[in-house]
Amino acid sequence: MIYDKTIWVDHVVDSDTGEVIQQGTPISENRLNKSEDGIFENRELTSLEMQQILELKRNAENFNVEIGSVTLSNSQAYPFNNSKITIALKKPRNSLDYEISTELVSSNGEAGDVIVSDKQTNGFKLEFTGSATAATVKYFVKGGIYS
Repeated sequence: MIYDKTIWVDHVVDSDTGEVIQQGTPISENRLNKSEDGIFENRELTSLEMQQILELKRNAENFNVEIGSVTLSNSQAYPFNNSKITIALKKPRNSLDYEISTELVSSNGEAGDVIVSDKQTNGFKLEFTGSATAATVKYFVKGGIYS
């Protein structure tokens, strides 16, 4: 509903003659309640718009993707592997509700699977499962930032 603005006019009377120079806008219960309803609706609309702005801001922040690359080393013979390392996030998250995807860039031998584990608000762990002595992994972190 769109609020129809009322143009209020003062009631003006000539003080010497008592003649009405300008008829004022009548004040009534209906007119005053119309103003109250308009104020209330405006407050509700403003509150809803603020919620939408905050949601858009959160969504925009979650589209910022942190990208990094790391080389994992393994000094043990297969089937053992000690390539697990901790990755610190550049911007800590406010929740664990973030996604990590990985891409194997290169390896010295069979890297196997790249595993993400131990997610925290300030970092996570990466490792590979194969017999390679080293593997370079690119990672992409999306989400989890709420201001």
